[in-house]
Amino acid sequence: MFRSIRWTLLFWYALILLATVGGFGTALFQTLRHATDKEIDAKLKINHQALRSAIATTNGTAASVTVNLPPDVRSRFRAMPRTEAYFMVWNAERAVIAASEGAPAREFLVAPARPEPNPRDYPPKKHANDKPWHVERGLFRELNATGPFGTTLVVGQRTEKERERLQAFLLAVIGAGAAALAFGLAGGWLLTARLLAPIRQISDSAVAIAAGRRSQRIDAKRTHNELGQLAQTLNCTFDELQAAIDRQVRFTADASHELRTPLAILLAHAELALKRERSLDRYREGLESCLEAGRRMQSVVEGLLTLSRADSRHVPLSREQVAWDEVVRQSATFLQSLAEEAHVTVELDLAPVTVIGDRDRLAEAVANLFTNAIRYNCEDGYVRVALVAEGLNARLTVQDTGLGIPEGDLPHVFERFYRVDTARSRERGGSGLGLAITRWIIEAHGGAIDLISHEGVGTTVTVQLPRVIEPLPQAPTGS
Repeated sequence: MFRSIRWTLLFWYALILLATVGGFGTALFQTLRHATDKEIDAKLKINHQALRSAIATTNGTAASVTVNLPPDVRSRFRAMPRTEAYFMVWNAERAVIAASEGAPAREFLVAPARPEPNPRDYPPKKHANDKPWHVERGLFRELNATGPFGTTLVVGQRTEKERERLQAFLLAVIGAGAAALAFGLAGGWLLTARLLAPIRQISDSAVAIAAGRRSQRIDAKRTHNELGQLAQTLNCTFDELQAAIDRQVRFTADASHELRTPLAILLAHAELALKRERSLDRYREGLESCLEAGRRMQSVVEGLLTLSRADSRHVPLSREQVAWDEVVRQSATFLQSLAEEAHVTVELDLAPVTVIGDRDRLAEAVANLFTNAIRYNCEDGYVRVALVAEGLNARLTVQDTGLGIPEGDLPHVFERFYRVDTARSRERGGSGLGLAITRWIIEAHGGAIDLISHEGVGTTVTVQLPRVIEPLPQAPTGS
């Protein structure tokens, strides 16, 4: 199921904004309400003290309680609407003995239960229930308390105006919160549109590339954040993909071209042999040409299979100690006939060196270097081979006195099917895969290969591999 990133971000943004605004508004409203109730309670406390001081008796008994309010106290409880304060006084028999003109009709409220006093406490402890208690009754807030001579005092105030102010404030907070939420969502919509524009561009570019426009790239110049870095990374990835596709296309074309020539030779000689009767010698010549073409195709196919397996990392390499000087010497001996045929002298200067790797693959790499040095050498030329130990590495140098490689071709000599001189390479039997296979073998063994060439002087190939360092012999200790 497709989910829009913009709507997801807006949903969570709105949820967080709503929680923030709602929480802030609620806290502000509760703070104002608490302050309003506290202010009312302070007024009620003052009125309660004034009322309590006005209670007296004529003969010192609870049955003769009277309430005599001084003029200044009576002015506090005048009839509404001049004031909204009121009072009521009950005697011990729960009968109203005094009430202000504006007091609302109400029943007697029983005080909260008090725990039984502990006789061992002296003086007796005061309990929370001995204190006045507040009662909220609709639009009235009251303070109830026990008075002298068994009386119960009620001092109240009408809170309609305060509640209306609180309600107006609540509506203002809700309106401000709704406006803030609306502006926040509008800003969030614009912000997400701006932030997600590079993602849309990335998506459009990917769609265009998938549709075949491989040169399409993402414009990352105007984006200077993490998305800009992502765009640059994707552009690099697209460049690598395009280069890989180009190499694959070129590789396929070159492989087809390489196989076309020997296949054409094979078919031509076979058709010619079937058209008419020929002598035994001519049949032999045709078969030899077919055999040479088949061997050439076999060489190309084996090289392609090797590189294909190398690309997919499916070529197993053994790991064992290999005397590299012996491998180099055996390869030189094996190719001695090729060197004699080309009138090339091979000179060896090999130090005993041991490396870790696959003996057969290392022999194949050395044979490729020797073959190139002999095939593309001058008549009566030299191939000088040196193997030395340098620190942690073993360095093999193969230097020839051939025609060399032009400077413009040097960056491409390790590419597959690349030839400096195509006609001369095919004439001498080269397939253009030897150096590519050699580089893969050396790098798979943790080594490095480098080529230096000067046109008209010759070529020097240097290979370095990690070597096995033999422990130094310890001097015998005397008894």
